[in-house]
Amino acid sequence: VDGFEVLKRIREEKRTEFLPVIILTAKIVTKEELAFLKHNGIHQLIRKGDINKASMHTDSIPFKLLLSHDPTAWGPHITVANKIDITFSGHTHGMQFGIETKSFRWSPAAWIYTHWAGIAERDDAAANKQYLYVNAGLGCIGIPSRVGIYPEITLFVLKHK
Repeated sequence: VDGFEVLKRIREEKRTEFLPVIILTAKIVTKEELAFLKHNGIHQLIRKGDINKASMHTDSIPFKLLLSHDPTAWGPHITVANKIDITFSGHTHGMQFGIETKSFRWSPAAWIYTHWAGIAERDDAAANKQYLYVNAGLGCIGIPSRVGIYPEITLFVLKHK
């Protein structure tokens, strides 16, 4: 599933059809894709990953979600100052190898990525919490196999307080 399919599904669902969507991408967007995005009422399209531009004019949005392909952006680029509540990421695939039990999770990805799977949390002095969720994904890179890092599809249900 790519971002276009996610946007399509957001707009098809009655509960989320008016959700403000900001697209942050390094992809070269074709004319057809741009027309699709405009037709589906995106809030903003930011190219080349400028999080400061992406979060401009979003102060009135009470809860902000960000899709970021690479979890290493959480920290140097996505900070508490950006006021992004949760960042969903992928990219690591857990390096397709690891050990996973109910109480322990390890992969060589930990040697490269601070956050390579699961959820991370941080907060600032003003009690603004931010979360990062890194999904191990379904695919693989190079060798088409996985050992100990299972394919993952995650469903998040967001509820209004």
